[in-house]
Amino acid sequence: MPMAMSAMSDWRRVFLLVWLVSAGLRLAWALGVPVFGDEAFYAWEARHLAWAYSDLPGLTAWLIALGTALFGKTLLGLRIGALLLGLALPWVLLRIADALGRSDVRYQTGVLATVLPLLLGNGVLALPEPSLLLAAMLSLWGGLRLLQQRSHAALVIFAAGLVVGAFSHYRFAPVIAAGAVGVLASVQGRALLRWPPLWVALILGAAAWLPLWWVNADQSGAGLRFQLVERHPWRWHWDGLWYPVIQALVTTPLVWIGLWLGIGRVRWCDRGAPQRLLLAAALIPMAGYGLLGMFADNERVSFHWPLVGYLAALPLFAALWVDGKVRWYRAMWLSLSFGTLLAGAWMTVLANSDGRSAMARWGTLADNFSGWTEVASWIQSIPPTETRPARLIADNFMLAAQLGWALPEEPPVWVLDHPLNHKHGRAAQLQTWGIDEEALLREPPAESLLVVEETALKLKDRLAWQHRLCSRFPGLRWIDELQVNRGHKRFLMFRWVPGAADQCSFAPLLYFDQDTGQPDGQARLLGWAIADGVGVQSVALVRGDQVLAEARYGTLLEGVQAQWPYSTDPMHPYVGFELLLPKGLDLDDAALRLRVTSRNERHRDFPLRG
Repeated sequence: MPMAMSAMSDWRRVFLLVWLVSAGLRLAWALGVPVFGDEAFYAWEARHLAWAYSDLPGLTAWLIALGTALFGKTLLGLRIGALLLGLALPWVLLRIADALGRSDVRYQTGVLATVLPLLLGNGVLALPEPSLLLAAMLSLWGGLRLLQQRSHAALVIFAAGLVVGAFSHYRFAPVIAAGAVGVLASVQGRALLRWPPLWVALILGAAAWLPLWWVNADQSGAGLRFQLVERHPWRWHWDGLWYPVIQALVTTPLVWIGLWLGIGRVRWCDRGAPQRLLLAAALIPMAGYGLLGMFADNERVSFHWPLVGYLAALPLFAALWVDGKVRWYRAMWLSLSFGTLLAGAWMTVLANSDGRSAMARWGTLADNFSGWTEVASWIQSIPPTETRPARLIADNFMLAAQLGWALPEEPPVWVLDHPLNHKHGRAAQLQTWGIDEEALLREPPAESLLVVEETALKLKDRLAWQHRLCSRFPGLRWIDELQVNRGHKRFLMFRWVPGAADQCSFAPLLYFDQDTGQPDGQARLLGWAIADGVGVQSVALVRGDQVLAEARYGTLLEGVQAQWPYSTDPMHPYVGFELLLPKGLDLDDAALRLRVTSRNERHRDFPLRG
């Protein structure tokens, strides 16, 4: 017994040390990582406080509103609520281990709940996940206690979890379903349903969903339609087979295997009421989301969805070690430590502008942290001698939300009807606020500054989008461009003065590919460039302002006009080019650009490597 007490004391010190270190790291990241696109939108919602919104219940916005009221419009004010909830989560896991009668693994469970790679950054960003996870674990803790003893303290914990979860996210509904299965699976659970005070908690939990239902009723079910229908293809897709592999990677492979072994051991070795509830809370999300991943949304981030199940399974996994049921104890900790270091390095890189720029080459996630500060600085740098347009218009909700956060005077930002608004389920909320394109077109015409995130659209859609803008704002003038993350993310600035001109000014577009299969062995770039309205004068490879090679522009390429028959470039169909690359050139040089110069002497530089 003294040896067991000593081991528990050692684990207690390890847990406290790990938790304190993680708290310091999370605070540093929270103060260093730029505002994420979704965070900016939740901050926008916090400036329009409501019980619920089309995309989310109200809790995330309320936490941001409270934080910014206390600490101002700062990163700390934005994230302090989520940070505190994230740091509280491991302590609730300690109590869940106690409620299972496994106090001997409480601190091991707490360590896992702190350093699991998916949890290391929990609370760093002002997202609904910290409140959702905490609510799920509060409900589980309260439910486990109620199955053992019907106390009012346990009832309060259970009710608090239900209410917080309902105000957190639509994804709390599967948590309730899993809990219901776990309660109904045992005689004690079914008997608990005959206890009147429990129904008070259940009624409170159900009432907490009413604001979300009211919002959906007011918006013709926009939120539910997006969450259940629009964002999911609901058909088999082969890349769903990668979902278990991704889960093994983001939790580290040995931990992922251990979680399933822990669940399997309970299934066959222990059929008590608390264990059945825990089994349902762990197994249903883990297996359910794994199956769902093969049919549901594969365009947005969803690897964190099974996390509620992993949390419930952590005490079972920790018990495997103490009970001597696994022999790869050290290997598991090495694997987990490596995964945790990678997750920490990733968060640290996100907090650095050069790091985000480098990450942009391997994916678009870093883009959602980038660009808006540069755009906001550009808007604020308009010389006082120039008249600042009366209206600021962003082409998509995320850019509009980020500008609303970044600009100190918080000007009203109008939002166009962009595919991104519908892809992320934000169009209905913009319409409710009366700042969407439909509301804008009802306003009297006024001089406007329009910011377009060009790279938010695929290349095939960009010219169509510019022509659509021209039809909405006749005489629209392209005035400037900003590039961030080595040109991986690009913004176009337009000015519109009603009645000042008939013709629109379009930004040139370019496509190229490298051809190395020539008999002479000379590497070359082949592609096309167009500038609607004026035409292209030249295409050149440059480093800074130094021209390294000139392209032969004007070759016949009929496919471009076939793709965009409405294009007004006067050079069609002679818009192709061929550029011989200088020998010995390092194509990975971030300073290399392809410069397209139009016939009105304006030019755009495109990165040779995104």
